[in-house]
Parts: sequence; C-alpha cells; structure tokens
Amino acid sequence: MLGLKFIPFQDFSVEPIVSATRFDIFGVPGLDDRRLFAYGSASLEMRYRLLNRESAPFGLTVGFDPRWARVDDTSGAPVDQYGGALLLIADKELVGKFIFAAFNVIYKSNATHSSVTGDWQHTSELGVSAAITMQVRPGVLIGAEARYMRSFDGPGLDRFTGNALSVGPTFYARFSEKVWMSAAWNTQVTGHALNEMGALDLTNFERHRALLRFGYNF
Repeated sequence: MLGLKFIPFQDFSVEPIVSATRFDIFGVPGLDDRRLFAYGSASLEMRYRLLNRESAPFGLTVGFDPRWARVDDTSGAPVDQYGGALLLIADKELVGKFIFAAFNVIYKSNATHSSVTGDWQHTSELGVSAAITMQVRPGVLIGAEARYMRSFDGPGLDRFTGNALSVGPTFYARFSEKVWMSAAWNTQVTGHALNEMGALDLTNFERHRALLRFGYNF
C-alpha cells in the first residue's frame, strides 16, 4: 500500500492510496485455490476536523473514503468493486501528553460486480471501535483497540448476515521530525455468521487483521 497525504487547507486532509494484494489459497472450503499477486485497489481518504481537542473538550473528525477494487478481499476472484466508508472519529486526551482515547463510528457500503459470473452483490457494514493509547516515552505510544462490526446484505443495512468482535494491540513510533511508523493487529475473538456454525464469523470478516505503515513527512 502506498499513499501520499497533503493538506490543501487547515483542518482538511486528502490521501490517495494504491495497494497491491497477494493471495495463497489452498484447500479452503468454499474458496477456489488461488495463487495471485496483483493490483488490489485505489482509494481516497478525506478527513475534515470539526473540533480540535487542544481548544475543545474533545476532538471530532468526519471522514469519507471512496474506493475502487479489482480483486475480492476474501477470495482473490476478479471483480469490479465500488464502495466507500463514512467515519465519525472522536478523540480525547485523558491524561496530559500521556494517555489518549479514541472512539469511531463506521459505515461501509460496497457494490461488487463479478468478472466471472456477471452478477452484482450489494453489501454494507456498520460498526464502532474504541482505542486507548499510552505514551511510554517521547514519540513512542502503545495501546489497545477493540472493534465491533455488523454486516448486511444490501446498501442500506437491509438484512443481517453476521457480526464480529476483534481486539488487539497498537503501536506508534516517531524516529525523527520526518520519519514515523505505526502498527496494529486485531484478532477476532467472537462472532457469528447467519446460518453458519461456530463461534466466529469467518464468512464476512477476517480472523486476523494486521496493518503496518511507514511514513515520511516532506
């Protein structure tokens, strides 16, 4: 994944992102065997800060992330997928320069056209996440995050198809004024897919989700 963030005016940021995807799928029930490395998706992350926590009781940001993908996230099958996410992001400094908390509300909608069958599928998701972070030394923060998501058939949360709760650690380090990195890992601890057995929803959500980012400020 490669992105470039810029700020055209105060409190508003734009980050175009392109990503590549690799799949190694063998012997998984319900999925075709597939070994593939290809272009994955292009997206645009837009954020506008309504409240700055340095001058308000808490920070508040709204986000919109349109996205276009060429492969299915789960199966690796060729598709044309158009979607987007709406976010409401609240953050607060609990203990000055030491402990921080964040709470997010997330809505996602996707329309997927299969290049194999020609069928269209419309799905949506609604969820919340909460995180707490502690600065253990200047420029180094560790924390934990919990995320609960519900999935639906249809773009308007039409028919419930599953839910999942994931938890995991987070990490951020600033190496200099220009160089930084962040990492997060979530594992699904409980969930349920409609008409499926088991204590996890592996039909609509990942068992594990990891993200590692390196950044350079120009």
